[in-house]
Amino acid sequence: MNYLNKALDEIDNPAVKAVLSGISLDSLKHADMYEAVKKLLEKPLPPLEPETLHEQRKLVEKHIEYEVRLIEKIENVLPEMRDERIRLVLAAILNDEKRHL
Repeated sequence: MNYLNKALDEIDNPAVKAVLSGISLDSLKHADMYEAVKKLLEKPLPPLEPETLHEQRKLVEKHIEYEVRLIEKIENVLPEMRDERIRLVLAAILNDEKRHL
């Protein structure tokens, strides 16, 4: 992944740089997820306590509400956006946010 970070430093176009940075972050996220799977396979963990589970569920629900509002805003702006570069970036964000739901 170091090669991608080096390449990002040389890219001047902010839209292209943002998209490639997002890909890099996705790869880091996936690496963390693979590591979590490895740890689960090596040693099973005890289940979460009900209170901990409840707090984490509330956190996720609050974040989903935020993403739903963001999706609505982008969907309202996107049809009227004339600048194709901005449309591309907003469409990429919209697709990511929808995947999170």
